[in-house]
Amino acid sequence: NVRDGIVVVQGMRIVLSNPRACEISGYQADELAALDFASLIHPDDRDRVLGAHQRRSQGEQVDARDDLRVLTKQGEERWVDSGVVMIEWHGRTAALVFFTDITRRKRLEDDLTRTLRERESILDNSIAGMAFVDGQGFVRWVNRTAAELFQTTPERMQGGSLERYYDIQQDFLRTTRDARQAFASGRAFASEMRMRTACGQLLWVQLSGKPINPEQPGQGTVWVMMDISRRKELEFELM
Repeated sequence: NVRDGIVVVQGMRIVLSNPRACEISGYQADELAALDFASLIHPDDRDRVLGAHQRRSQGEQVDARDDLRVLTKQGEERWVDSGVVMIEWHGRTAALVFFTDITRRKRLEDDLTRTLRERESILDNSIAGMAFVDGQGFVRWVNRTAAELFQTTPERMQGGSLERYYDIQQDFLRTTRDARQAFASGRAFASEMRMRTACGQLLWVQLSGKPINPEQPGQGTVWVMMDISRRKELEFELM
């Protein structure tokens, strides 16, 4: 009556299976007993799983839990979370295998991973520089465009403060103060200011920021940066 599939594997044969194991695999108990255990394992996982089974049978310490794919009678691929315990079965060593169908969870995880990768790719290739700054003022994520704007790399920007890219400290302090006031009143912050690249080159930047959670600005802010140096040069020429 347990909700886990349970099989006893001895000599690469399934000598015992419970109803849940039959339900997950799509086979009847007598059909499972006639199969080579290896044929139930997805080809991409087979070497790893059988290698661990062999080492475990020889008395080596092997992690008892594993996520792997099995093939049903209908040829469907299903993910299972398995656990293995070595036992004695009718005087011979055997493996007692418990497994739970986690196919739905795996699909949701894959969908989430794919969605996050797509979003990160979109953000990373945006024409605007973007950065996430935590409540302590440290950069936790930055896209490639922002790093190129300041002539550095995302890795070098992460973990540091944006203060180093301001032309003078007073500009950084004023921006921090004005941004906090804007966020406290429920507004986004926007300004144009002169900044410096990691190499010391001056440039004009259009800077805007917004908290990720307007009700709790301390959780962090997202900043968008655009190089407007050329526009500023034209403005100065027309003055």
